[in-house]
Amino acid sequence: MEQVREQEQAISAEQAADLAALQAVAAEQGAAAQPGAAAQVQEQAGPDLAGELAAVAGIALAVLSVPYPSLAPIWTEQAVQGVAKAAAAVCEKHGWLSGGFMAGYGPEMALLATAGPLVVASYGAVKADTAARRAQPEKQPEALPPVAGPVQVPDVPQPERLTVHVGTVQA
Repeated sequence: MEQVREQEQAISAEQAADLAALQAVAAEQGAAAQPGAAAQVQEQAGPDLAGELAAVAGIALAVLSVPYPSLAPIWTEQAVQGVAKAAAAVCEKHGWLSGGFMAGYGPEMALLATAGPLVVASYGAVKADTAARRAQPEKQPEALPPVAGPVQVPDVPQPERLTVHVGTVQA
């Protein structure tokens, strides 16, 4: 009898959890039906795939336009947006990147966006400095001045020699 009661309580707890989950879904759907709620739901979902692809292309352009400045006039903001929208449509058609292109990599992308151009520019600067150093002729060490002649050392008196005997006694 007690086992039946425990099973009923376990089922009751499970049903209560299911009921709470259904109520939460109903509350979200009810909030979505209110005016302005669609914008809030879109904000919570994050940027669309086209926006993410455009951001990645912008980062790549910022990094690559340092060593290749001719890319910037070709890949304008309008061109990047157009390619991103077209690529997003293809991805949606085939079911690629359905969770978002950079889902969960926000801080990494921010680091790449800020540090990437600096690293590329620093590499170019070091490379240019090294090339400039190699282009300069090596400096020869200065030659020693010529010696006028042999140097004379004055005579120094030598000290007298002392004789030490070990183990013998002198009288």
